[in-house]
This record gives sequence, C-alpha cells and structure tokens, in this order.
Amino acid sequence: MIYNFVDEGLKSEIINLRRVFHKKPEEGWCEFYTTYQIVQYLKKLNCTVYYGHNFLKPGERLGLCSDEDFKVSAQRAQKQGVPEEFIKDVTNGFTGAAAVFKFKNPGPVCVFRFDIDGLKVEESTDKEHKPFSDGFVSENNGFSHACGHDGHIAAGLALCSILSKESENLKGEIRVIFQPAEEGCRGASAVNESGFINGANYVFGGHIGISTVKTGELAAITDGFLATTKLDMVFKGKSAHAANSPHLGKNAMLAAAQFVLASSAIPRFGDKITSVNTGIFNSGTGRNIIPDRAYLKTETRGSDSESNTYVCDEVIRRAKGAADMYGCEVEINTVGTACSFKSDFELCRKAEKIYSQMSKGAALLEKSFTASEDFTNIAVYAEKNGAKCAYFTFGSNLAGPHHSSNFDFDEETLFIETEFMARTAFDILRN
Repeated sequence: MIYNFVDEGLKSEIINLRRVFHKKPEEGWCEFYTTYQIVQYLKKLNCTVYYGHNFLKPGERLGLCSDEDFKVSAQRAQKQGVPEEFIKDVTNGFTGAAAVFKFKNPGPVCVFRFDIDGLKVEESTDKEHKPFSDGFVSENNGFSHACGHDGHIAAGLALCSILSKESENLKGEIRVIFQPAEEGCRGASAVNESGFINGANYVFGGHIGISTVKTGELAAITDGFLATTKLDMVFKGKSAHAANSPHLGKNAMLAAAQFVLASSAIPRFGDKITSVNTGIFNSGTGRNIIPDRAYLKTETRGSDSESNTYVCDEVIRRAKGAADMYGCEVEINTVGTACSFKSDFELCRKAEKIYSQMSKGAALLEKSFTASEDFTNIAVYAEKNGAKCAYFTFGSNLAGPHHSSNFDFDEETLFIETEFMARTAFDILRN
C-alpha cells in the first residue's frame, strides 16, 4: 500500500482518534461527547466549523430520542468533560457537525459524508476481543460502536487534517459532513434540509467492511441498497379487570399481535426483495389487567423504492385493520427512511484508477450492498440537483459481524480509507 498523505504520525493520530470515540459510543441524536470532540478537533484546522443550530434545522430530524434519553445522555456527557453550554447547543437533536474548506481559486464543490452514531449493543468483554484486551472497550454501558462509525469519524477528521495542510494546492470547495443518527436511517434528511448538500458537484460516502470485502480491497457499491421505512406504532385500547369486566376493555395487545401475524403474511413483490420485521413489542402492565397500550417498532424493506412502498402501504393497512378488529386505534409514525441508489459509474471508474495507484489490491467496480444506508437519501437528493455520487466499501478483516457484541475491524482499513478519500479530493480539486 502506497501512502502519500497518511504518514506515520497521522497513522498514530488516526488510531488514537478511533479509540477515543470507540470508548464513548452514543446513540443517534445523543452524540454529545462525540460532537464535542469532533468540533474541538476541527477548530484547530483551517476551515469553517458548523454545529448545533448552525448545522441542522428543526424540521427533518426523524426518530428523535425521548426526553429521558436526552437527559441521561447529557448527564453522562457532562461527567465525561463536555461543557454544559456546549450540550445546550446540540441537545434535542442537533448533534453532528460540518467542516467547510473554501479554497482561493474557483472550482467544483465536493462533499464527503461520515456517520458518527453508535448502537444499543453491549460490547464484549471477552479476552479475545481486541478493544477489551487493548483497553479501549466501550465505557458507556449498553452501547458500542458495533458498526465501525468510530472508524469513519477518525478517517473523516484525518481527511480534514490533510485538507487543512494542503489548502494551497486545491481549488473549489470541500464540505466534510459528520452526520448524526445514521442507524435507523434518521439523520440524512436533516442534513439535506440544512443546505450543506446544495450546490454540490460530487458527493461521496463509504463504509468499513461491508459485503465481505477484505483488507486491501475496495468496492464501489453500484446496487443493492434496500429502500426502507422505519415505523413506530402505538395501539391504543382501554384497560379493564381481566376477570371481573373484560367485556369493558379493548385489548391493545391482541390488536398488536394480530398485526404482527398479518404483516408477516403480506405477499412478496414478484421477483423483488421485500421484508417486514417487528423487532420490539411492549405491552401490558399486569397479569389481571386488559392491556390498553402496545408499542411496536417495525421496519419494511424493498430492493427498490417501489417495492418498499408497496410493502409499507400493506403494513399500514393491516395495522389499521387489526386495530379496528379489536375496537382499538393505532398511531403510526415514520421515524426513518432510505431509498434505493446506484453509484455513478464514471466515479466508480475514477475510483478504480485512483485505487490502482495506491494499492495492488482489488478495486471492484460492482458490489451489492444488500442492506439500507442513510447516505442514499443524501445521494438521491444531490443527484436531483445535478451532482454525481458514489459510495465505497473499504475492505476489512472483521473479528465479528456488524451490529454484534464482538464486532471489530482491521485498523489498517482506516489508513486506506483516509488515503483514498484524500486522493479522490485531489483528483477532482487539484489546482
């Protein structure tokens, strides 16, 4: 591997950054410590930094946390050294940041997006798990960076460091977006509304270790992004004594259970991929009480937006039908979405050429993602405004699968990601 931009000093910095963020994972919209550390790093560089209400607008922030989650997360961040005034700037769904580099000479506008949130996954403390054995395991109980976003942050900041030092050699403008709440496909719509994608000519995103690509390989993801809709449902009935007066109650639990069974029977969409899953079902307050509430978290997916819309419409129809069957009502809220997307083929060819200059490893022009990614909302929005967009997988030898307690990746991947993104920036914006 040939590194022109990532020297030994930057390698050490990247590893340290990754491990700092790994120890303090936070769920989407509650990334207070994460955002603070990002902003403090960026303020030392030759760029304009945006965060809080200067970064996001109040409108399109999907799937916000509860007031209690915000409170608990804020208290934890304060104990970890985040000033109270900073937390006030970013709380209630204004996390994340953007670094904008405007160079002297006119040229294209290039956007790089990196996601920053962790997951509600308890991290392994097995002695074979490297973050535990090397002393950087999660310190936030019940949360971990089980999807590699800690690595994305580190690579994004390292890219900013390179851009700051090389500003005399570049033209145009580069915007580096540190996006909150990617998990659940909740944050990208807010980034679009913020205006930081407007006027972009090129938009890039990527991920560590998806699609079984190994360390030293790069894959341009050309298809397989599943469209998805995330739904929160509340079935509302009426409580009553389960033995004395059950006829006076309206059983929200039974209505919700009927929906779960009915949604599983939705006919699939011909030769396209569709799926429905209810992952959370909470109901009931006592064994002798007719449940008056049931809370569900459901998602639909489709191989394209058309098939996902079909299955989502069926889910909503069956939820209303199940509620009506038991004399209940149902409240349905969309808390996350993503659409289908294909990387621009010209950018994929450009990526193949760039990567071949830095590595003898494979650069795959086509790879299927077979999952959903919030970046697609940014890419489709940007394409409608004339931009070319591409998404890359940076191969990594994984110690465990994504979203699992023992997930970990080969840290060499971080140097590859940083170098590739820097070379891509220079290929497009060199003076």
